[in-house]
Amino acid sequence: MKKVLFFLLFQLLASNICAQVLGASPAIRVGMNQEEVQATFGAPQLYFSSATSRFFTPSEYALLVRSASYPFAHIYSRKTASNEYQLRVFYSMDTRQSRLHPTARVVAVDFVFDHPLPLGDALTDLVEAQELCAERCRVVALSKLDERKILVYPVAITAEQRDLAGLAAEGYQRAPDEQFSWSPAIFLTPVRPTTATVDWSSVEQLRIGVSAPSFETRQMSIPGFYSKVIADWKYTGK
Repeated sequence: MKKVLFFLLFQLLASNICAQVLGASPAIRVGMNQEEVQATFGAPQLYFSSATSRFFTPSEYALLVRSASYPFAHIYSRKTASNEYQLRVFYSMDTRQSRLHPTARVVAVDFVFDHPLPLGDALTDLVEAQELCAERCRVVALSKLDERKILVYPVAITAEQRDLAGLAAEGYQRAPDEQFSWSPAIFLTPVRPTTATVDWSSVEQLRIGVSAPSFETRQMSIPGFYSKVIADWKYTGK
């Protein structure tokens, strides 16, 4: 575990030194409403059902959405100098203003990589991570029983980030305690179902969603629970 954490820290530092500005691609933010997303990125190219692991064309989706009981992700694509990404945008319904006419808001975005990248390079390549970590992000390794993941979240959350995260979390339960607040965050779960190997040098997918970092990273005296700060990471644009 120490070797893995050291290697991850090295990758984060190296990627920050070598980072390059790759263009002003617009960012998808948790909490954005569907109209804002489509005004920026256009209509989805495809739709994806997590329940069935199938993709559907817009015409197929138009027929299914009326009767399907499971949610669909809206699919977009993005190319950078380093990789190509499939973006799976998930929405939840915000009923604060109207229960009869709820607002569809981005609650999570899965980035599926065309080819794997080290974690630091992946963070550097995604405009969402650049924006989220413009000031400073904390990278934490978490282990809960058989679940392992990396959580990346802004150390000092801005008012806009807090407000958008709160809107995205409307469909969630309330934060576990008043001292915990919602924040946009990046999640990585590199453990494959068929192996216990953790390889942070080869990230194939990550998710940007909503978390309560101070709750997730709290220290607990429970067997199988592990929380360790690996590094602080900041996008420098160099």
